[in-house]
Amino acid sequence: MNQRLSILWFAGRGYVLAALLGLLVRMRMYSDASLHWEFLGLVIIGLALRFWAGAYLGPHGNSMRTESPILLREGPYRFSRNPLYIANIFIGAGLILFENCLPSWIALLLIALLIIHHSILIRWEENNLRINWGKDYADYMRSTARWFGWKNSGVSSSYRNPAQWNKVWIWQGRNFAYTILSVLVLWGASRWK
Repeated sequence: MNQRLSILWFAGRGYVLAALLGLLVRMRMYSDASLHWEFLGLVIIGLALRFWAGAYLGPHGNSMRTESPILLREGPYRFSRNPLYIANIFIGAGLILFENCLPSWIALLLIALLIIHHSILIRWEENNLRINWGKDYADYMRSTARWFGWKNSGVSSSYRNPAQWNKVWIWQGRNFAYTILSVLVLWGASRWK
């Protein structure tokens, strides 16, 4: 993907998720299938991971461009180079499965597209981080899984304390509100007959 298109893709990453929600709402309005409330567990896991990662990341997780004033290796960043993207996939998959109005193969296709979308974002962002951080980021890549795992090759880092939770609410509150609103809109669409 060329650089200009990659920048636009990254800046508009939230609109892809908004389009997914629009599709789900539209399909939900024409379905008599019951909601699968148990899949909100995936949404809750995703939100918890966003807040945990946000406590270490600070205000940079919602920027329109890649920012890396620090290289994180604490909290969830010990196990994944991309905990916010994993959180988004959990939230998106949870919403797709919660609404229960698509054939299974389409729901699985949408989840696969969600993973592909985030994979594209990850590759572009990691390329920028390699440019910005050089050897430090290369060491981090060797010691920490892209998605999730315990590689730990002994890369040392100074410990960074997580932010106070009131600050995390400021930084991640918008994402929390969007997620809760998405659940409420899907629930409302299921009642709209």
